[in-house]
Amino acid sequence: MRSIARLLSFVVLLLMASLLAACSLAAPAPVGQVDSQAAQPPATQPSTEPFQLPARRPSVAEGAAIYQQKCVGCHGAAGRGDGTQAAQIQAQFGSPVADLTSDVTARAQTPEQWYDAVTNGRLQKGMPPFASSLTPDQRWDAIAYAWSLAATPDQVANGKAVYQEQCAHCHGDQGQGDGKDAQGKLSDLSDFAALAKVAPGLWDQALASGHVPSFAGTLSEGARRAAIDYVRTFAYDNSIKAASSTTPSATPGSLPSTTTTGPAEPTKIEGTIVNGTAGQPVPDNLPLTLYILPHQTTQQDMITRTFQAGVNGRFVITDAQIDPSSLVAVGVDYKDLSFYSEVAPAQPQVTLPITIYESTPDMAHVKIDTLHIVVEPASNGYSISEIYVLSNNGDRFVAGFGRPVLHFGLPAAAVDLQMDSATQQVMELNGDGLDYFDAIPVGKQAQQIVYQYTLPVTATSLSRAIYQPITLVNLLLGGAADKATVTSDLLKSAGTQTIPAAPNSGQPTAQTFQQYTAENVQAGQILNLSIGVSSQPFDWRILLGIALVLVGVVGIIIWQRRQQRPQPVAAAPRRAEIQREVLIDQIAALDDEFAAGQLDEINYKARRVKLKEKLMKLMEEE
Repeated sequence: MRSIARLLSFVVLLLMASLLAACSLAAPAPVGQVDSQAAQPPATQPSTEPFQLPARRPSVAEGAAIYQQKCVGCHGAAGRGDGTQAAQIQAQFGSPVADLTSDVTARAQTPEQWYDAVTNGRLQKGMPPFASSLTPDQRWDAIAYAWSLAATPDQVANGKAVYQEQCAHCHGDQGQGDGKDAQGKLSDLSDFAALAKVAPGLWDQALASGHVPSFAGTLSEGARRAAIDYVRTFAYDNSIKAASSTTPSATPGSLPSTTTTGPAEPTKIEGTIVNGTAGQPVPDNLPLTLYILPHQTTQQDMITRTFQAGVNGRFVITDAQIDPSSLVAVGVDYKDLSFYSEVAPAQPQVTLPITIYESTPDMAHVKIDTLHIVVEPASNGYSISEIYVLSNNGDRFVAGFGRPVLHFGLPAAAVDLQMDSATQQVMELNGDGLDYFDAIPVGKQAQQIVYQYTLPVTATSLSRAIYQPITLVNLLLGGAADKATVTSDLLKSAGTQTIPAAPNSGQPTAQTFQQYTAENVQAGQILNLSIGVSSQPFDWRILLGIALVLVGVVGIIIWQRRQQRPQPVAAAPRRAEIQREVLIDQIAALDDEFAAGQLDEINYKARRVKLKEKLMKLMEEE
C-alpha cells in the first residue's frame, strides 16, 4: 500500500511539461501527475465563490489578527513564504509557499486575483479556501494586511510625499479627482471597485508612459512605486501602527467561533463506497482510513484514523475533532489497490464518496493518447523529456501486481535517465527500454508518465521501437532553427510553436520550437528519428571577411608599437554602470513591445519583474 503523502502531493513535472501546458496541441499536454492508484483526482478544486467587493473599507489592523491565525504558519511573519509549515507544504505539494512580498505576487497580481486565491484556495498548491471560515470583509482585511507587508511604513510615507508634490494638485488630497488643477473628470483613486481590477505593476507602467503628464525621466522607479503604494491606501485603512501591535487576543469577536483552535462542534464526515466496475458489488464492513492534514499554525504532521464502513459501503464519522483550516480525505484498500476520495477542506459536515474498481492485466482498453518528446540543446548534447498521456477507457484498473503492464522503447544512446521519486518506484530499465509496473487508473487521460534523459553530443538518433499504439506523437525541437533539423520517416513538420513563459517556471521568456507530428503510430513500428546539424553552403565572403579582420588587427598592433610615448587613455566606464544601462534599456524595450501589442501581459510581467530584480540587486551592490 502506497503512502498517503503521495496522494496529497502533486508530482512536479519537468520544466517542459509545464511549458507544454500552455501549448495548443492536438491533444492536451499534461499539467501534473497524481497517484496512479487514486480513483479520483487527489485535489479536486471545490466549486468557486464569485468575486465580491468589501462592504466597508478593509482594515490592516483587523487583518493582522486574521493573518496571525490563518496565514503566518505557511507564509511567515513577514510574508516571505517561510512559515513553520512552509517546508512541509512544499514537500507534500511540490510547490513553494508564495512570497507575498515579491513583485510577482505583490505587484503583478490584481486585488481580484488575491481575493480569488483567499476565497477559493489553491488546493493543488496546498492552500485551502477560506470562504467558509472568513466573511468577505475578513478576507479583504487579511489581504490588506498582506499588502502592507510588501509596502513598509517608510515607503508609504515616501510615497505620500511624492503624491502630495506631484499628484495632489490634480487628483486631490484623497485621490478623488477633485484637485485644484483637475481638468475634466479624473478617476476616483479611492474607489475600491476600480482598484480591484488593476495590478500595481500596470499603474507603474502607466506613470512611466501613458499618464499625462508622463513621469518618465522625472520620477525614479522607486518614487513611482512608493507613490503607488500610498495611493492604494486611499481604498483601505492602512493603520500600520495599530496593525503591528494587534494580536489575536486584542481583537475579540473579530473572527467567528469556527476559527478557534478547535471547532465548537465535531466535524461530521460521511460518504459511500461505490464499485465502478459494472455488475460488481461493494463488500460490507471495509476498513477505511481518515487522513487529516493540518495546514496552518499547528506543527502537527498528518493525522490518520482508522474506522470501518457499514453495509453497502456506507460510512459516517460523527466525533472527529478537526480544525477548520485542515484538509481531509478518506482512503480504502481493496484487493491490493488503494483508492481515495477527493481532498476537501474541513467543514462542519463533509461528504467524501469513494469509487473503487476491480482490476485486470488486460491492456485492451488502455491507449496512449499522446507522446510528447521535447528536445532542447544542452552543453553535453540534447536534453530530452518524454511525456506519455494515457487513457483507460475500460471500467477496471489495469494492474500487473509484480509484472510490468507497459514497456517503453528508449533510444540506444540515451544516458543520465531521470524521473521523479514516485515514478522511480514503478519504472525499471529492461532491454531496449523501460518496464512500467504501476496500475493504470480508469478515465480519460488518467495517467501521465514523465522521464528525462540526455542524448550525448556524439549521438544523433532518437529512434526506438513502438510497443503500444500511439494516437499522436508530438515532437518539439528547441534552439535556433538553423542549427538543428529532424529527419524521420514518420514525423512531418508542423511549422513552429511558440510557448509563452509559464509563471514561476524559471523560464523568463517565451520559447519557439520546431514542431513535428505523426498520427496513429502502430505497435510494432520503429519510430526512426534523428537530429542533425543543418548544413550551410560555404560562403567565400566569410573567409574574405576573416582575412580583412586579421589584416586590420595586425595593422593596429604595428601602429601601437610605433608610438613613441604613452597615449592618454580615457577612463573606462565601470562594469556595473554598463550593466545598469543595459538593464534599463532592456526594460524600456520590453515596455515598448508590450505597448505595441507585441507581447502578452503574463509574459511581459514575468520578464519585467526579472529585469527589475536584477537592476535593484545591481544598484544595491553599488
